[in-house]
Amino acid sequence: MADPKAIFEDSDEDSGNSSALETQPACLKCGQVQRMMKCCTRCRKAFYCGSGEDPEIAYQILRHQKLDSSKETEEDTKDNQPEKKPVHDLPGVEIVLRFNKQKQKFKICGCWTGETIFEKLSDFLSVLPKTMKVIHKGKQLTIETVRSVVSPGAVMQVVGEPMESAEGLEMKDIEVLMAQMSVERNVAVRALRQSGGDLIDAMMTIGNK
Repeated sequence: MADPKAIFEDSDEDSGNSSALETQPACLKCGQVQRMMKCCTRCRKAFYCGSGEDPEIAYQILRHQKLDSSKETEEDTKDNQPEKKPVHDLPGVEIVLRFNKQKQKFKICGCWTGETIFEKLSDFLSVLPKTMKVIHKGKQLTIETVRSVVSPGAVMQVVGEPMESAEGLEMKDIEVLMAQMSVERNVAVRALRQSGGDLIDAMMTIGNK
């Protein structure tokens, strides 16, 4: 076993006055402040009272040395790790989407799940999620199978009901209508359009249908 004294040295013996004791750190083991303390020569922050030959003191000294070395190792590991790039900067696979007789290029990030891919497609094409269908080579894809067909240049056909534009409307009003009247987003948007943006009138419009 390494000599515990090897990494500790006596702190200043002649500090003399009470102000020195007030600023002296407490013993890491017992919490007491003494005039004679052992200071860790490695970190210069840990202090111990008593003799290094005491088994308990020796154990605490060696334990601190081990913990201090572990922290240094962790810091070195963090410094050597490559910087993580934001998701939007990660390389992706570019595919081709066919929607409403138009072709559009769309990049899929390799870290996306099948559910995320469907959400991104819905937002990108402004298609209602519940009505959207994604087809590849005649087969309808699901959130479980879509990742398996993602490859550079892959062509996917997307069909579904386009989202009604919500420009000029309050998103909170749309959400309230959908929740209170149990209707789809497009129904809520059209009702608000017909009522000039008035939430109560929109509810009455939906209720009368």
